[in-house]
Parts: sequence; structure tokens; C-alpha cells
Amino acid sequence: MSLPLRTLSTVTACGLLFAGVPGCAVSEIPTQDIEPRFASAGESEQPYRWTSDLGWLEPDDGSWGSDEHVRVESRKAFDAGYYADALAGFLVLEDRAAAPTVKDLNFYLAECFYRLGHYDEALEYFRPVYGTDYPSAQLVDQARERVFEIGMDYLKGRKTTTMLGLSFRSPDTGIDIINELIIENPHLSFADDGGVAIADHYFDDRQFPEAVPIYDRVIEMDADEWDDYAEYRAALAEFRQIRGVDYDQSKMQESLRRFNLYLQHHPRGDHWEDARAKKRELAEMEGEKNLRIAKFYLDHSQPRACEVYLRLVLDRYPNSLAAREAREIRRKLDDTRGRW
Repeated sequence: MSLPLRTLSTVTACGLLFAGVPGCAVSEIPTQDIEPRFASAGESEQPYRWTSDLGWLEPDDGSWGSDEHVRVESRKAFDAGYYADALAGFLVLEDRAAAPTVKDLNFYLAECFYRLGHYDEALEYFRPVYGTDYPSAQLVDQARERVFEIGMDYLKGRKTTTMLGLSFRSPDTGIDIINELIIENPHLSFADDGGVAIADHYFDDRQFPEAVPIYDRVIEMDADEWDDYAEYRAALAEFRQIRGVDYDQSKMQESLRRFNLYLQHHPRGDHWEDARAKKRELAEMEGEKNLRIAKFYLDHSQPRACEVYLRLVLDRYPNSLAAREAREIRRKLDDTRGRW
């Protein structure tokens, strides 16, 4: 049977039943068919009713019945896991504009679409659940969790989209969904998890400038579970932006500041050994930079200026490789002065 429903017809036109329709972005596998099951109930005058074996029993001269009847029968299908059948009944209620009297209607429409893998439609119905409907605290929480799961599926590549017949990953879609959710609801229990997932995505994609403020946002949430990790990764993201000793003095200083803070806050944290190693690398870089300046002045016959930077290397970075060479240059300068 073809349902004469405005909502179902609109969904079908956008390619949920017929993938690849130009201009419609649709999700790929594990998307399931949303066509419900129908069977004839003969000459019965009873309204539509649902059975697990046949789906909706359609009477020749009957109707869908009252809103409450349709809701009860649709819930039977939903509770049994026949989400396409359940969706058909809930769409009947939506087509009747029954939402004001059925407060949980948007939630069940959304959940059906979600279970069938149609995320765009699920989002459309989940958002009003915690935006305007507020059917119950439990359903509001479940709706937010579902939206978070949808965002994570896109972000992690577990869900792909299709445009003009081409399937592709869309992590930015997931980032937008998660950001919208946790910015509006920063106290959600999983807000820190979402922030870390977004920051890690940027970090792994070598978008280090984008990762740092997201890690900082997680740190500001005072989430004990992620505090050590986020503070270390923010410092490491600054470190990874250093192109060389001749370019990024500010990045070297910021990275060092962050590693120092990490070790101050987490002296025996999960990453303290690597943080100390990175500090040694930064010391080598700083020593090398100042040694190069010293050599520049030496090459331009300015031994006093050279001495200033040699002393800087030896005082601040005495254990660095640059310090070894600085000592040798200083010894040669002393020998030269001794012959004058």
C-alpha cells in the first residue's frame, strides 16, 4: 500500500527510498527501508491495527481510528522493534497535527528514523524534543544523547553521506552537530567527551591551531576524567606548530609555558615523561637559536655581542648540545684574547 501521507511523501522525494536523487544528501548503510508492512483485514469495520506477523491490518472500509488508538498500535510496533511499521503510524498522527496532544510524538518519530539509519530526519525530530516539547526529563535526556551519538557517528566515519550518488565521510557534519548540542547545553555529562572528540579530530588531521582552543574548552569544564589528557594535548598541539628555530619563537615559548603548567598541575600525570622530554627538545631549540645568533655576531667581528649570546646559551641551557659548541667557541675566543 502507498500511504497518502504528506510527511512520508516528502521523505521519499528526498531520496530515502530511492538513493541518489540529485540534490538530496542521504545517508548510506546501515540505512534501512522505511516502507511499512500492510496486509488486508478483509471486510472488518475495525480501525487499522498492528500485528507482528503481517504489520498493519488494513480494513476495506475502516479508518485509522482515534489518535490514542493509532498511538497505542504504533507503540506496539515500536516496542517489538518494527520501526518502519511504527513510523507509519506515528506519521499518521503527525499528518493529523496531533503533536500538541501527543507530547512524545516527535521523540518516537525521531527514534524510528534513528533506528532505521536516517539521521537527517532523526535530527529534525529530536531537536524539538528538548527545544519545545519537553515530554519528560527521561525522553529529553535520551533525545540529547541520541543527537550526540549521531554527531559522533559522523565525526568518526561510522556514518557516511551521499551526494549526487557519491558516498563520502563528513566529520564536519558531526562537529557541527556536537558543537550545537554542547554549546547550548555545556553541563551535559558528555559535553567534555564531545569536546575531546572534536579536538582529537583536528589534532589527528594536523589542524593544530583549531585543536588548541577546543582542548582549552574541555579544561575549563573541570572534567577530572579529561583534565590531564586535554592539558597535555593542548601543549603538544602548540609544539607541533613549531616549524623551526628560525621562525616560531612565540610558539616555542607558548609550548614551553603549557608543558610547564602541565607538569605543575600533573607532576606524575599520564604524560609527565613525554612533557619533560618535550621541554628538553625546546631547550635544545632555544639553545640552537641563541647559538646561531652568537655565530652571526662572531662572523661579523662583534665578539662582545657574541659573548652575550654564548653566555645566554650556557646559563639557560647548560646541558644542551648547543652549550657544548658554545663552550668550544668561548674557549677559542679566550685563546684569541690571550694572544693579544
